[in-house]
Amino acid sequence: MQLIRDLFGISEPETTHSEIASDSIQEITKKLVKLPPEQACKVAAFAYLLGRVAHADLKITTEETTAMEQIVVNHGALSPEEATIVVQIAKAQNLLFGGTENFTFTWMMNNISDTILIEENIDTVVTDVPVPWDFFENNIINKDLSWVSYLPSISQVEKISVCLKENNFQNIEIKETLERYWIIKENILRPKNEMVGHTGFIVSGRFIL
Repeated sequence: MQLIRDLFGISEPETTHSEIASDSIQEITKKLVKLPPEQACKVAAFAYLLGRVAHADLKITTEETTAMEQIVVNHGALSPEEATIVVQIAKAQNLLFGGTENFTFTWMMNNISDTILIEENIDTVVTDVPVPWDFFENNIINKDLSWVSYLPSISQVEKISVCLKENNFQNIEIKETLERYWIIKENILRPKNEMVGHTGFIVSGRFIL
């Protein structure tokens, strides 16, 4: 959780962790008895968020699970065995309650504050939030970095595009995602007559020193 807070310069909410902790955080935290309560809660939330990202395509692969465990080991001060337990619980909770629990984590990340340098092991930032430009108010980019944002409205696209340009990003591209169903029947393979004309925009760019 602290890594995510550091990356986006997210301050601790005024409300204490224990007051806002969801059932998922509490369940994972039970397995982190050796850590101070505050740190245990952060590690629990961090693991849950990793699971949320991995489950974005509605599946969590073995490779993603291994990567999650290594990240928790590196940033959570846990042994590999402890990290495995935490990640497995986080995955299970995310699969069971992700739809309702995700709001808690979005709310927790609502306040932006500290300015930090982008860590050496981070080479890409992917956002699916309403105000991705807030990132640039609190972070200093001092290395090559790729940027990808998913946004539903053209006004948001315009704002992040201007922001990327002002922050010296290059190769800025805007792609509109479209959705078209196909009919598959015996001796028939063709697109449906109707299609969804707009589902969202993908904005990408590259910061090169």
